[in-house]
Amino acid sequence: MRAQKLFRRWQGRRAKLLRQLIDLQRRCQRAGKVQQVHEFRVTLRRLRLLARVGRPLLNPAAIASLRRWGKRVSLLTSRVRDLDVASEWLQEQPQGEEAVELIEARRDRLWRASRPRLTPLPPLVAGGLHQAKDGRKARERLQRRFLRFETRLAGLIAAQDEFFFACRVPANTRSVVPSVGGATCARRRFPPGNRRTTPFCRG
Repeated sequence: MRAQKLFRRWQGRRAKLLRQLIDLQRRCQRAGKVQQVHEFRVTLRRLRLLARVGRPLLNPAAIASLRRWGKRVSLLTSRVRDLDVASEWLQEQPQGEEAVELIEARRDRLWRASRPRLTPLPPLVAGGLHQAKDGRKARERLQRRFLRFETRLAGLIAAQDEFFFACRVPANTRSVVPSVGGATCARRRFPPGNRRTTPFCRG
């Protein structure tokens, strides 16, 4: 992708995520529904990644403020999101109604305690992320950083895929084989005719 096209996409995506994050923070502050909290956390992660990729083009003070605020609100909503995920999973399990009621009651108490601390995005961040350096050198620098991040991410995905497929072994035998990163995958014996592959990975 050409540097100029990448720069335009990065600018447009950054501005869109910034607007979404401000709106989601207000909606979470008012209601704090399950989907709102989830979308807020996802949008925050995406904006932090875009800001990290384009860090040389942005205001350093705004980046530092976003990092501090993002870390604080991520930790603040982390336990709430964990309870939401647990509740969704238990709703699909037989005889899970009682546990769901307990988790939702705990979630409500936790959210009431956390809600006052879910402060808006600092003005420095909202203003600083709207402006970015422009010009040929800035665009080329963004392109180089994007390619480095892309290569690093592709390597991480490849390592995860290698680990996953190394663990998918035939389940009708019993042995222990080495896998990625020093982990081992044990094969469980199943009755004849059972074609499941069940990995048991021990780190």
